[in-house]
Amino acid sequence: MRPLNTLFIARALIAVLAVVALGLAGLSFLPAPALRSLVWMWHGLATPHGRVAVRPDPPPTILAPRGPLPTGPGGVLEWAQNAGAPYQPRGCGFFLRLSNGAVIGVTTAHSVGDLGDPANTVERFAFGIVNSEGYLATFDTLYGPPGVPRTGDDLTVDFVLLRPDSPVDASLVLTPDPRGAPQPGERVSLFSGLGDSTGAPPVL
Repeated sequence: MRPLNTLFIARALIAVLAVVALGLAGLSFLPAPALRSLVWMWHGLATPHGRVAVRPDPPPTILAPRGPLPTGPGGVLEWAQNAGAPYQPRGCGFFLRLSNGAVIGVTTAHSVGDLGDPANTVERFAFGIVNSEGYLATFDTLYGPPGVPRTGDDLTVDFVLLRPDSPVDASLVLTPDPRGAPQPGERVSLFSGLGDSTGAPPVL
């Protein structure tokens, strides 16, 4: 067996260390975006089967100003009355002013079931504030055909629109954001009509 050439091994190690040192020195002069790209490339090569990892999109820049929050309760408690029975709390709702000026009540179809089903005996709705006496508004007429309780992730079908029996206090009515739906990544506030531990409508 030939003896190991220790001098050759030492020289090889020195050469490797010198190359690594030069590489690190070169990386230190790269701008931050280039360094991040290299890190993601290395991460992709290191994944199983050599799959390149997909770099996530940066957070969107929200350019539109945030509108004022409602001064009223925002969300209210929804009550429903079946034939021959008293009102029972069913969920949450809110008042909405449409582009034509009409004020309607909005709630969910899943809170009362499919109103198109002849076996459904819901006759009237009411909106109120939790832990308060009386109702803010009552409804016995739909504003257009109702939606249906959702069975998946599509919430656009799960609605009931209601025509108030009498005028509604303007401070309770919400107005749609003229920008339409929230931008991706935009923070939104949810007003629950169920109340918090003190009965005040919480903002989520």
